[in-house]
Amino acid sequence: MLKTKFLRVGNYESHCSLDHDARNELNCWVKNLDFCKGRSLIPKPVSLVITTDACNTGHRGWGAVCNNVKISEKFSSFELKKHINVLGLLGAYLALKSFARNSSDSSIKIRIDNTSAVAAINHLGSPLSPELTALAQDIWSWAMAHNLNIIAEHNPGAKNIKADAASRGSVKDSEDWKLDPVIFSRISNLWGPFSIDLFASHHNHQFCSFFSWRPNPSALAFIALIQD
Repeated sequence: MLKTKFLRVGNYESHCSLDHDARNELNCWVKNLDFCKGRSLIPKPVSLVITTDACNTGHRGWGAVCNNVKISEKFSSFELKKHINVLGLLGAYLALKSFARNSSDSSIKIRIDNTSAVAAINHLGSPLSPELTALAQDIWSWAMAHNLNIIAEHNPGAKNIKADAASRGSVKDSEDWKLDPVIFSRISNLWGPFSIDLFASHHNHQFCSFFSWRPNPSALAFIALIQD
């Protein structure tokens, strides 16, 4: 955004003073140069293809599809205050954390119908939106920690049928149900302490550690019945 601002001045001899955000971004690059020195000439093989979508009407959530597995989750009331471009990128991030959590040393292709979200991932930010830039940096920090390369690809809405349906609530289940917190507290006092919440989701778990039914961005694992 700072670059865009000074380019509009039209004077290539003028000086540009780095603001707080620019300094923070440069510090981020300095810290991560040893881990990421640009795009590889020999790209890592694509291990997963994830298709995502976000919707701020109806179900008001995000959905994703990978290897014929569909997941869907509602946005929180706080998240729904954000611009649809941010929701599109957030949905992509949550889908990555859900499906690619155990991946490493490979490329993940993520297909999104929001062109701003695609550009933010591929360009490591947006010249027009600090919020998209911050979220894109979070995505790449997560990817570098897993030694992953993320390839974002535009998937036109007309072709994004399965992910679009998931974002609008076509994945029906009772995963969003939970015990009343007051009753749960009483049960914990009687028979607790407990260590993990089974059959929970990103928004309704009552412990930090939980298992989900389907792939979930915050769960320790999914399909609780097969866990030790």
